[in-house]
Amino acid sequence: MKFWTIQNKHIKDIIEKEGVYQPDFKFSKYPKMDEKWIPVYNYVLQSFNEINVSNYPGLIFAFAKSEDNANVSEFDNIKDFQKFLFQKRIAIDGIIKKFDQRNDAIFELEYQDYFNPIFIDIDDFQEIKDPHFNVFYKTNDDILKIYGAIKAGKFRPSKLPSGIIQAHLPNIKRNNIIGEYDVNLIKFTT
Repeated sequence: MKFWTIQNKHIKDIIEKEGVYQPDFKFSKYPKMDEKWIPVYNYVLQSFNEINVSNYPGLIFAFAKSEDNANVSEFDNIKDFQKFLFQKRIAIDGIIKKFDQRNDAIFELEYQDYFNPIFIDIDDFQEIKDPHFNVFYKTNDDILKIYGAIKAGKFRPSKLPSGIIQAHLPNIKRNNIIGEYDVNLIKFTT
């Protein structure tokens, strides 16, 4: 399956030198910017490692899509990725603003080996960081269902679907990269 991620361009140097880029959440910038992410990242990582019988220190966050809130699919190409994100720009505007226009790139990745990427709608992921941020999530039961889906590694239809699906990948190896694009392709200016 193909996935799309936005990463610092320097990971290509790491992959060229070491053959693989293995993230470690101890060094991730997002939990350092907002400590509310620390337990969420740790929970997803622990769930990923349990489901996939692995012991990774961190994960790659990537994009897929859901057009019916029931099935997850891949973006066909960069135009499909760009168009879908533009259509869903309100849901991801805050994320897009965090990207470094000079130092980040869009990577098109493909994985032949099987693993469970723990798909989750990006709005549900935000909801577990800031419970009841969204008025449609009124009960703790809603939050517990999201956590339960993560723990089980099952995609759960969202109560308020954005269609932008977050996937979690173990690492990036040389053979996973099938395309690299300028991050400015998803800059949403009109």
